[in-house]
Amino acid sequence: APYTREWLLAMSDRSVRQVTLITSTQVGKSTALMLRMCWGIGCDPSPMLWVGPRGTDVAYMIRRRLEPIMRGTPDLARQMSGVRSDERKDEIALLNGSIIYTGTGRSAASLRSKPIKVAIGDEVSDWPALPKKHEGAHGVRLMRERLRTWGSEAQLIIATTPTIEHEVAWQEFLSSDRRRFWVPCPRCGAWQQLAESQLRWPKDATHETLELSTVLYVCAGCGDPILDGEKLPMMQLGKWVPEAVHIDTATGQVDDHTPGEH
Repeated sequence: APYTREWLLAMSDRSVRQVTLITSTQVGKSTALMLRMCWGIGCDPSPMLWVGPRGTDVAYMIRRRLEPIMRGTPDLARQMSGVRSDERKDEIALLNGSIIYTGTGRSAASLRSKPIKVAIGDEVSDWPALPKKHEGAHGVRLMRERLRTWGSEAQLIIATTPTIEHEVAWQEFLSSDRRRFWVPCPRCGAWQQLAESQLRWPKDATHETLELSTVLYVCAGCGDPILDGEKLPMMQLGKWVPEAVHIDTATGQVDDHTPGEH
């Protein structure tokens, strides 16, 4: 999807220390995280950590999604030894020195000890607070502690679909430059953020009778509906803009002085 391009550019930028992705569901964020890990294996071999909500989630992402990508990519497949001991349940050791460790947001033990250069947390909103003996710490804090050895070279990436404002992932987003995706209307050219308030459907429709084909998205500028065939070209023109940076809604022009955090 066009909007994921800047995610990948930010995650592969060695000067970026943290990337926080706050998205709706099923928009490609987990795929983007896996591609970041693949880039790391090929271009920046180092110890990496993948953390998910539960062990079953982590096993699925690593074994059923990440490994097929690696095996289907010749440069990455050459780094897989094929030796069973190199592909243990909780880690994968690669020939070029990369190591993929795994952990869960429910297990403090899996988030401690080994120094990590890149720590990736998926679906952080589904992680519970850790037991009292860890002073109620969240897994994100423990992930950050594991990055200390690598200092300014380390990178923390977290992604989630938040449900409440005071949770850790949302607070991490608030401490960033809070970039949001802007797109131009295919008809009037007005630049805008896509918002649920612009959805329209028949007034007499109920949850039981509403059909997806009757739902329209209308431009916040001119009020015209944006048709399905117009959405991809519109998204391809889109741009991520930090909250503190002004964007001209008529032209899409943004200020040149853009903050560097994501």
